[in-house]
Amino acid sequence: MTNTKDGAQQLLNILRILKILLKFNLIPTFNRYKYNYKYIDSLAITNICEIPIPTVKFKLPLFPKDELPSEKWLTLLVLVLVKLYYFQTENAVEANLNVSDNSSDLVGNIRKNSEIIDEFLEKNEDDFKDKALKILRDLKKFDENIGKFDQFQSIHKLNQTSQSPSQNFKEYLDKTIDYYIDYVKLSKSSEETFTAKEVSSLTLEDYNNLFNREINRPPISNHFQEDKYFAYMQVAGPNPLMLQQVKTSDQLLSITGEQYQQITAITMGASDSLEIALQEGRLYLADYTLLKDLRHGSFPQAQKYIYAPLALFAVPPANSSSRNLTPVAISCQEVLFTPLEEGTWMSAKNIVQMVDSNYHELISHLSHTHLFIEPFIVATHHLPKKHPVREILIPHFQGTVLINYGAHTFLIAPGGGVDSLLASTIQSEQQLVIKATKEGLFNFSDRALPDMLKSRGVDDVNKLPVYPYRDDGLLIWNAIHNWVKAYFGCYYSSDSQVLNDINLQNWVAELISQDGGRIENFGENGQIRTLDYLVKAVSIIIFTASAQHAAVNFPQGDLMLYAPAFPLARYTSAPTTAQQQDNFINGLPPLDQAKAQINLLYLLGSVYYTELGQYNDSDFQPHPGVQSALDDFHKELQEIEGIIAERNLNVEMRREMPYEYLRPINIPQSINI
Repeated sequence: MTNTKDGAQQLLNILRILKILLKFNLIPTFNRYKYNYKYIDSLAITNICEIPIPTVKFKLPLFPKDELPSEKWLTLLVLVLVKLYYFQTENAVEANLNVSDNSSDLVGNIRKNSEIIDEFLEKNEDDFKDKALKILRDLKKFDENIGKFDQFQSIHKLNQTSQSPSQNFKEYLDKTIDYYIDYVKLSKSSEETFTAKEVSSLTLEDYNNLFNREINRPPISNHFQEDKYFAYMQVAGPNPLMLQQVKTSDQLLSITGEQYQQITAITMGASDSLEIALQEGRLYLADYTLLKDLRHGSFPQAQKYIYAPLALFAVPPANSSSRNLTPVAISCQEVLFTPLEEGTWMSAKNIVQMVDSNYHELISHLSHTHLFIEPFIVATHHLPKKHPVREILIPHFQGTVLINYGAHTFLIAPGGGVDSLLASTIQSEQQLVIKATKEGLFNFSDRALPDMLKSRGVDDVNKLPVYPYRDDGLLIWNAIHNWVKAYFGCYYSSDSQVLNDINLQNWVAELISQDGGRIENFGENGQIRTLDYLVKAVSIIIFTASAQHAAVNFPQGDLMLYAPAFPLARYTSAPTTAQQQDNFINGLPPLDQAKAQINLLYLLGSVYYTELGQYNDSDFQPHPGVQSALDDFHKELQEIEGIIAERNLNVEMRREMPYEYLRPINIPQSINI
């Protein structure tokens, strides 16, 4: 949040409303899912009714009953917010205690709530999964840190017990919210405490100092300037979806054979032949021209710049000691940058990372996961409750309507986080999001992971050996596909049974209708005519809602926190020649923007709720075949967990950093954050 006072007050209002609604069970719902085409012009998303609450200038959304957040999800979210707000205001709180008349009372209230939380944790630890417990244990650090403010040391410890609970979960949640409210009160009159500096005098150390013991500086901060890590982010970073194989010489950014030899002598340690690399399919391009219509932004106050560069990469020959991807050249604003020009090469790489971050947030993340899933939510809820398609898909939609409503109401609205932090104007960003979402939904049948990899020419492990997203993603895709195939095999024994399922065909008709989901290239001539296609379609939906979202979401809370490595906007124009001297730091976000980036991306990338394959007992009708198929799915996921762990440890796999985002234990069932 860029404005501590306003942000704190808004959070106070929302949390107070939440407390009242929880206390008296007053959260209203509606039962009938409907499409709405007005929230985001022409896109089919779930209609959400709103009740204005004038006294706090807040509209209360009425979510479908199945989309109401669970108490555990709320608890996880609130606890992450506690940690985030403590990080955001740690120094400000410490300074405020010296001048605030009521600060000691607030600290006392925080301590009192902490004691209640302690008691609950001691008696309820077994009720939480490992990830929830990790966040709850983090909460203990806050109590210890508060001790330094009032000279009292924490005496509470998190004990391992199995006693029966003395409080119900709702009471605990209520106290947790109290805990958060007290923090917000304490900080809302404080401003950022770091000293503003002239952009020209900023150093990486200034950005490093934005982190503290609560939110640690990401390891990428030590390596992001190295060429090999710049290239590695294309295959294992937040947006590992851009590379496409170069097949014709007109895609080579005007690089000559002689230049290529000089460049590869630097990046590969030995000269390579451009002609042979092209023939062998070892050249790859990251093309960001889809962003060419974005306009330079300036909100909240500084001029920002966005570009649409091309970045060329190469894989060393087969006899090389390392076959990791290496950078060759970058074309931006018709200027060609290469490693041969040291004065501008880092700036060019940083511009690519900035553009990649914008592409990631607007297209790979928001458009191709969050909004891509929305049409299926409404149509699937219109199926009969015991229909096999509904039963297997509903768990993969949990929380998505809620989180998407928050995204388009606050995050991508004028004045929201996207408007503030990303490089373009909110109006042009919204138009790009609509265009990209349609592109995904209008080519549905091409969204299967194996098909997408093949279409980009990145499926051959001999030509592109090191590609963790591809390699781990295919394991997950195959496991999901096997599970879906075995599951539907329990209900359909032939293609004719699929074709004659009236409810299934009505589902398809609704999804492709202009009065429904508005999806194109879905089905087989307006129907689902074969069991194979049904399995593929449902696998695409489940993979997108679980693994694909995990792959692009959780790097936000890890890699993308560090603005110098993943700037969300550039604040000086790009170099106009490759020979000029240009310090990339001058183009980085101001420190207040860098800190706001930490706040937002930590929140978006830190809530792990549910786990792939861990369905509830009530999700499916009793069926011996389904249970057997599910057992096989669990077994396959466990095996994948071990395979990925081995890949991350095995030096022969050439992973510059462990790739953790597609480990089954790190993949939630649905898009719930």
